[in-house]
Amino acid sequence: MSPRVLALLFAVVAASSSPPAEAPKDLGLRESARVSLVPLEVTVWPKTLEADACLGLTIDDFELRVNNKARALYAVDSLGAAAETYTPGTVPDLLGAVPPGAMSVVLFFDLWHLDVFYKGFSMCPSTKPVAFVEARRFINSEFQEGDRLLFVTNAGWPVIHYGWLRTRADALVALDRLERNHQVRMPPRPHVVDEEWIVGLESLFLALGRYPGRKDMIYLGDEFRWDDVNPRMPEIAARAQSNGVVVNVMDLLSPCRQGECRAGGLACTEFKDPLSGALLSSSTGGKLFSGARIDSAVHELRSMRKCRYLVSFRKEPGEGKRAPSINLALRGERGKQFTLSAPSSYETAARAPTRDQSDEALFLLPRFGRGLAADVALWPYHSTGKKKGLWKVFVLARVDRTGEEPWPDDVTEIKVSVLLHTKSTDYGQ
Repeated sequence: MSPRVLALLFAVVAASSSPPAEAPKDLGLRESARVSLVPLEVTVWPKTLEADACLGLTIDDFELRVNNKARALYAVDSLGAAAETYTPGTVPDLLGAVPPGAMSVVLFFDLWHLDVFYKGFSMCPSTKPVAFVEARRFINSEFQEGDRLLFVTNAGWPVIHYGWLRTRADALVALDRLERNHQVRMPPRPHVVDEEWIVGLESLFLALGRYPGRKDMIYLGDEFRWDDVNPRMPEIAARAQSNGVVVNVMDLLSPCRQGECRAGGLACTEFKDPLSGALLSSSTGGKLFSGARIDSAVHELRSMRKCRYLVSFRKEPGEGKRAPSINLALRGERGKQFTLSAPSSYETAARAPTRDQSDEALFLLPRFGRGLAADVALWPYHSTGKKKGLWKVFVLARVDRTGEEPWPDDVTEIKVSVLLHTKSTDYGQ
């Protein structure tokens, strides 16, 4: 027997022969363990929107599979009409959370993908004017006291305009100004690939994550390239989930998708169904709405707040960079009674944004942009003569002030990063 073991035995014997010790004092210390959870905000849609059948669901009503393997749930909590999901990384005092029961609505005008079909298909509307008409109708009829509204355009990279708008009057003035904006009226010509669109959308989600609570984005666009976006949708969904963003899509082309095969319509084309809109909305826990009525869509989303639940489960150690797939469903008869809207992925620690990505996202926000905005365009200079189709180009960048904010004294250098595709064929790409 080693000396260390003998010493231990002696200590035990000596302790047993000594008088009983006094009860230890309560120092107020408690044992705790940190549990890393994934929160999923889900909506349970009953067949009748005004019904209360979606109330009272418990953890036993849900089942979860991650990467096609069953995963135990940690908790299921009803959010009710007024509760908001806590989003890690938010700044609660940035602009203040919306009042209980109010909504944060983001109108996303995808200028790259609006007005795509009307010139080649006579039955299809010019969707950009429709989007602004319906946005104005929404503000006049459904924008309520306590709500906040954000305008975002995308013509290669998302731009947040004017910050959060709190009143109907301010929102209408801002919408009129946005519709007259030169970049909105004459956006860059059609692009070749959607890589910038994907990276920009993820950066926008990261920027919106700085604001607390749920953000309902209303996507306004025709169609985007399925082959580009589909493989990247898990990471898009994961970035949306981790920043409290839910994307709802308006099918602006529904009038020309319907009916029999007729000249000028989409009924007999590959675009007869809104595949890209259905993918984007379902992957982020949102909904695809038929038609262009934003006011009706927001009213429906508002009425369904009572049917929202927060479903959480534990993260597993060692998760890789690949965005996991999530399949959350209702058990048994519940699955037949309701439609469940839930994110299709979540962001692992390995997929967390880098410092550069976070800084890039902050620049999108008016508060962190320091009153600056940059416009970039591509301008051909002359052919290189070495290979057909290769040109030397100028990249023209214009930096403007955005408002009356004083010029910050500590800004001594402005860096503008530009992403160019070698397959670009038009100016401004």
